[in-house]
Amino acid sequence: MTCRLTMKRRVILVGFDALVPTVVERFSEEGSLPSISKMMASGAYARCLPCFPGMTPQNWTTMATGAYPGIHGITDFNLHKVGEPLEGSSAFRSSWCKAEYIWNTAEQHGKKCLLVNYIASYPPTIRKGILIGGDPSFSGSQLKTLRPYFCFVTEKAAVREGVIVQLVPARNWNVPVARKPAPLETRIALCDEKRSGPSYDLLVFSSNGSVYDRVFICKGKNVTRRVADLSVGQWSDWIVDTFEELEGAFKFKLVELSPDASVIRLYCTRVFPTNGFTTPTEIAAELVKEVGPLFCIVDGRPYILRWVDAATFIEEGSMQANWVADAVNYLVGKYGCDLVYSHIHFFDNFQHAFWGGFDPISPIFVPEEEGKYERLFLDAYSKVADSIVEKIVKKADENTFLVFVSDHGHIPFRKMVSINNLLAREGLVSGKLSSDGEPLVDWSRTKAWATRAGGHIYLNLRGREPTGVVHPEDYESMQDRVIDVLLGLRDPDNGERPVSMALKKEEARSLGLGGDTTGDVVYAMRKGYVGDNNWFPLTSDLSIFREAGAEGGMYSRPTSVHGCCLPSVDYGKGTEMAVFFLWGPEIKEGYKRESPIRMVDIAPTIAHILGVPAPAQSEGSILFDMFE
Repeated sequence: MTCRLTMKRRVILVGFDALVPTVVERFSEEGSLPSISKMMASGAYARCLPCFPGMTPQNWTTMATGAYPGIHGITDFNLHKVGEPLEGSSAFRSSWCKAEYIWNTAEQHGKKCLLVNYIASYPPTIRKGILIGGDPSFSGSQLKTLRPYFCFVTEKAAVREGVIVQLVPARNWNVPVARKPAPLETRIALCDEKRSGPSYDLLVFSSNGSVYDRVFICKGKNVTRRVADLSVGQWSDWIVDTFEELEGAFKFKLVELSPDASVIRLYCTRVFPTNGFTTPTEIAAELVKEVGPLFCIVDGRPYILRWVDAATFIEEGSMQANWVADAVNYLVGKYGCDLVYSHIHFFDNFQHAFWGGFDPISPIFVPEEEGKYERLFLDAYSKVADSIVEKIVKKADENTFLVFVSDHGHIPFRKMVSINNLLAREGLVSGKLSSDGEPLVDWSRTKAWATRAGGHIYLNLRGREPTGVVHPEDYESMQDRVIDVLLGLRDPDNGERPVSMALKKEEARSLGLGGDTTGDVVYAMRKGYVGDNNWFPLTSDLSIFREAGAEGGMYSRPTSVHGCCLPSVDYGKGTEMAVFFLWGPEIKEGYKRESPIRMVDIAPTIAHILGVPAPAQSEGSILFDMFE
């Protein structure tokens, strides 16, 4: 079968991390996502099977190479390289990838490529194209935010880990404001324990002579040098200042100010650099001028700490998504790029924080609050997905193909399981307590270790690992022992087996795994259980189970998960599967594929559209059924 693709083609891929097909489909059917609904009606749609385990770095890498993780080598959040410590190191670097990226293939055939905030695209492998950042929420990016986010609060504010300020009577300000109630002041600094930063003077006053309702943020006690004038709920414009000789941009939002000023919450975004985040370097200044300062990552920690409310979380997500979309549209318009890969990470963090209130299966679901969480999800999917689809589609010409995709879905869960605590109880992980009561692993006596995110257990093999203790002749028997431990675990409350599958490394090739970075044992969880070691790491009490909503290592109240179960699992309102939209000339209109595509099919299909070969190690198929 051939496709009559004869014109000069452009492909723009926009990746929404963790966009969930069940949610997209329902909201679209209800008419709540008009732009996505139009794309479904005028293009092709399918669910997509992620690679296992369904985590972020391996699936975005597969999407860009067409290779399974066992071939490209990115198999988890943290990768273990032979001869290095078992804890592993960040997988978010292109240098870990052993397969050819589609942008390298395209460049070899004269195509100009653009990568905007795309996961694990740094260090750059492109030679003539444009690279913006990577993803600053993970290591391995050329972009390093200059400062983290801040929240300046009074002692009565109901937050965790905020920067406490004291409001005192204002003195020596050159501004005529209402004298009743008396204006108040304080000073804030955007600094941390190791790094200094600029300071600002705050003037808190009443604009109506009745209650406190306004805040000036100024350079010194001079309102003519104010950088922000805020009422509750307002964002400042971008503010640019110097951080130890580096220029950075950020925004403030006044989240809360009580009428008597006893409570204030002033939130500050991360401080993003105004240069040094692009290849070529001169593109950074151009983007800041034409699109605005970089806004490339939003995560859930400010919400978890109660620094911001849900509306603010979504507003930040919308600002980040719009920046990525505006950067794509501007750079494509000016430089005529043929291939674009871009990434927006908001939905993953949003759903980890809110899914429990959205899905009746979650133990922390409250029926009376379901409507509130339905509205939050609709607000997020409308403002951060549907509006971006509309913005990209509006700029697409008759020769442009659009791909909107996610890397995995989300599902609820009932319990967290600590795999390393389980291994420790069986004598496979050894350690002691530190002076502050935290567990310290004794690698010289540890025989097996589960990696950061889950799905992989490595044996501490002598001759392969720096502190190896498992004899090579005992390798297979130790694999069997670990598998017996995993499959022998039972939930004491219901007798269920939390681990649904455990395989030896050589048996995991059927899952697309293998190679040096795959664990010696690969396992998957039964739906309803989380085996993610970010959330439930090794602890001093060696407890194995925690209820959903308990304190976790990565989020204080994790409420949904991805990647712990097999990729085809549906559960509650969610699914592990991802979304895939294809739109453009000679794409079937209103085509909905009955069976899911595979993540490995995306790169060869895009290569086919561009008229270039599939990447060298591609293992996927061209989705011919989506073409007329």
